[in-house]
Amino acid sequence: MNIVYCFDENYYKYALDSAKSVKKYNKNAKFYFFCISELPKDDLIELGNVEIIKYDESELAEFTKDLCGYKHVSKTCFVRFLVPKYLSFADKALYLDCDTVCKGDISELYNADFENNYIIGCRGIDYANKQAEEFGIEYYINSGVMLFIIPKMNNEKYLAQIKKSWRGCLGLPRVFSADETIINYVFHKKIKLISEKYNYCYNRPYTGREVAKEDVKIWHVTGSNKDNLKLC
Repeated sequence: MNIVYCFDENYYKYALDSAKSVKKYNKNAKFYFFCISELPKDDLIELGNVEIIKYDESELAEFTKDLCGYKHVSKTCFVRFLVPKYLSFADKALYLDCDTVCKGDISELYNADFENNYIIGCRGIDYANKQAEEFGIEYYINSGVMLFIIPKMNNEKYLAQIKKSWRGCLGLPRVFSADETIINYVFHKKIKLISEKYNYCYNRPYTGREVAKEDVKIWHVTGSNKDNLKLC
């Protein structure tokens, strides 16, 4: 089970805690940390089975900080675009945001059938309905948890597809949510939905789609207040 985190030094602690929560319930997890900063070796030894990916920042030069839209979100959010390229040796990988907490076995998600899609993800909270309406698409996923099928994405030059088409997002009148908007805008026909229990945002509205607390497999603490991670 290949698990990926992308972060800078400010989010390292959250990434480490999230990875530990995954490891607790999924002993076969191998972690890939996309980070160009130096990391404490003792922490990595404790977690075990971790590989650091030193990616090339210049590959993301066109995606600037001002595209993020939120002060607490850094340019690092775009690094997830590079996951299939740098993990080209793998068949698939599960990307997780650093502010997620795993509460159980996630093998059902990891082994889900892609059915000719690139990405498996979870529909977003209520605001996602507005984004989907703006795009003219059926649904809009939250990009904090995404399963990638790597060979297919690389064979069909997914990164080139992003760079060719992403600027169309800039003309949209509603909120531009950085990488998330780009992924939904470019790949909406290549995304398969799975239950929100695998990416359930803490204390956020899911009108008519609420998931019981005991059924949630991955909590996602969106927003700037990460103290809520302690409550998951």
